[in-house]
Amino acid sequence: MQPEHRSSLKSSCSRFLTVAAAMLFIVGATAPNAAESVSASAMDRRAQAPAVAVTEDGTVHAIWFDKGAVGQADRKGAHVGGGRHSHQAFADLRYARWVPGEAGFSESIRINPEPGQVWGFSISRPVITADGEGRIHIVYPGNGTSPKTGKSVASSFYSRSINGGQQFEEPIQLNGDPDEDLSALIMGGLAQAQVFTAMAVSEQGAVHTFWLDTRGMTESMRAALYYRRSDDGGARFEEEVRLQENDQCPCCQVSAVTSGQSSLFVSARQITGDNIRTPTVMHSDDSGASFGAPAETGGTPWRLEGCPLKLTAMVTTPDTIHSLVHNGAEDPPGLLYARAA
Repeated sequence: MQPEHRSSLKSSCSRFLTVAAAMLFIVGATAPNAAESVSASAMDRRAQAPAVAVTEDGTVHAIWFDKGAVGQADRKGAHVGGGRHSHQAFADLRYARWVPGEAGFSESIRINPEPGQVWGFSISRPVITADGEGRIHIVYPGNGTSPKTGKSVASSFYSRSINGGQQFEEPIQLNGDPDEDLSALIMGGLAQAQVFTAMAVSEQGAVHTFWLDTRGMTESMRAALYYRRSDDGGARFEEEVRLQENDQCPCCQVSAVTSGQSSLFVSARQITGDNIRTPTVMHSDDSGASFGAPAETGGTPWRLEGCPLKLTAMVTTPDTIHSLVHNGAEDPPGLLYARAA
């Protein structure tokens, strides 16, 4: 066990204390104490990848991927031979809300303008959150065509509601359009991918978005980590910034959290050496204007010829950042908890 490293959250986290590796099981409540169950999606639809946020007035805001009617096959993507799967997926992003005093959720609405525009793989989940002003913020992965190459791509999109979820604004694309055709590398029908999006929003309405990006990818199959932020509740976004060069696991989910008005953390999985895939956390104490170097969360080095497809769960308390992540290199494989102050 490493000694705990203590410093203020307003300075860069340089080391994490790894506490334990263990299997995690969550046991539901027994029947007499079971929570109320209410359907948010239609019973005849296939809903996946849910996310939820609750505003200060108690309204529950839910989003999910709609994969089509029950019994309906998924829309086919590009034909891929050799036993590989298509990297194309077509779905919709639905939203519904449950206002206090109502019997249940509202009728859902589609967030994406046209049917099938959502890149519907559950490992690249949508994210929803609310700020202290009651604005609802959403990021999700979308299908598209790069105007620079004419090829199919997957991109990150953002939308918001400023009236409590009654309407959502036209989604905007967060990432720039790629000008390289990497179809031979990525295969599966996509020429580029800017997805696995994360978002963290401060109480004051600073919106921080991150995604993994294949621009600059080589045969090493490593992605870059990009960042884009809004300081005015999502009305306008600054230009995208490349935070990490092409040394990131390309299909490992990104996560982000804020602490207070200006402290921000983002986690991805960095590839080093002979395919060692290590979860790291980067810290900003100036609301994303700058970031410290990535800090490893510890554990046995995990060498893997492929993507673990696992995110790092994070939460902050007033003086500590806490993380929980799966590590397949432990014996037995399990979850590692780590913290830094």
